[in-house]
Amino acid sequence: MQLSYSRRVFSRKVRWSAQLNINNVLDQRELIVNNIHPRTLSPLTFRHQDPRQFVLTNTFGFQAGESVAGVAG
Repeated sequence: MQLSYSRRVFSRKVRWSAQLNINNVLDQRELIVNNIHPRTLSPLTFRHQDPRQFVLTNTFGFQAGESVAGVAG
């Protein structure tokens, strides 16, 4: 899932964007097949699914003349 928001701040000179990514929203805990046998197609190795993860990204863009430079944080 991905949510984002953007607006101009500081007298409209700086563009601020925030983005929230949520991986594994439903927090499923199933085993995932990593590798299968090439002839029989039976599963050989498994791994656990990664737990729910929240990633928040903030970005500031600065107007300098006619070019725009961005800084991610």
